[in-house]
Amino acid sequence: MADYTGTHDFTSATVLGITGGGGSVATSGGIIAETYTALDLTATGIHQLYTVPAGVKASIYGAVFLCDTGTAITSDASVSVGSNASAYDDVIADQSLVQFRTTDKGWKIIDFGAFTQAQASSDIKLRVNTAASGTTLDAHVYLLGFLKG
Repeated sequence: MADYTGTHDFTSATVLGITGGGGSVATSGGIIAETYTALDLTATGIHQLYTVPAGVKASIYGAVFLCDTGTAITSDASVSVGSNASAYDDVIADQSLVQFRTTDKGWKIIDFGAFTQAQASSDIKLRVNTAASGTTLDAHVYLLGFLKG
């Protein structure tokens, strides 16, 4: 998918107009993605993905991980996404990225059913709960969703 900066009018929804995390917005066929680059999955920690603009809520329905570099990885990382301080798991619960270890791998998390909308002006963060073991595991993360007033 080619990345480009821009917005698209979905009548009652607005594209996530975001540039945080060194990324860009991509839209294609109704898919909305915020790109976060160079996520190090060999270290636990919290990474800022997006700040919801004032006056709207964000509905995040998934995340896609693409491996940029994977070297000598022997165990899987686990991640969660959320806007609830410290846990960061109310949008996407903790997920193990099973066998996400080499540059030919991708991992998608698509949530179904009830979910929590991130409130206006809140931060959506990704938490690496369990670090992958090995030399290097860097990834792009595409946060998928939409905004609604």
